[in-house]
Amino acid sequence: PSPTSLPTPPPDLDPPPTEGPFAMNLYGDGDFMSQIDVTYSIAASMLTMRNIMVEGWDRRAATQRQYHSLARELSPQPLEGPGAEPEGWVGGLNELGLGPYTLVIEPTFDLAAKSIARAIRFTGRPVGLLIWRGAHTWVVSGFEADADPAFTDEFEVSGLYISDVWYP
Repeated sequence: PSPTSLPTPPPDLDPPPTEGPFAMNLYGDGDFMSQIDVTYSIAASMLTMRNIMVEGWDRRAATQRQYHSLARELSPQPLEGPGAEPEGWVGGLNELGLGPYTLVIEPTFDLAAKSIARAIRFTGRPVGLLIWRGAHTWVVSGFEADADPAFTDEFEVSGLYISDVWYP
């Protein structure tokens, strides 16, 4: 969702929209996957996101290599270097049946944080975040805010739950 338009919450939103401070985190023990190569942050993020959304973890290096190939194939061509592009990340998640995902660019971090919180709250899915001027990725699995994004569009995000696939 864009930061200027708040969608109507679905009637079965869990938990239902509520007044007051709000926090949620989709991450569970075992969801995380480190990148197996310096150029595989998108692939590791895709795998971590998949593990958050699908029951039964997959921490296989072979799956990460497959996701890397898929993201490169779906990235704008020609590619320079061994990595993948954000379009390949989005396309790969969608092709794997984990979406729908869209690429969203916000002009400030505060707007990005609000967009992330809305997306997580309304979809129940993690969000990918580009950092280091687009050279690396994080997975955002949750947020803390002074109000529920499903209750009002007047809220401030005070924290994000982030997995950095560069670790360790």
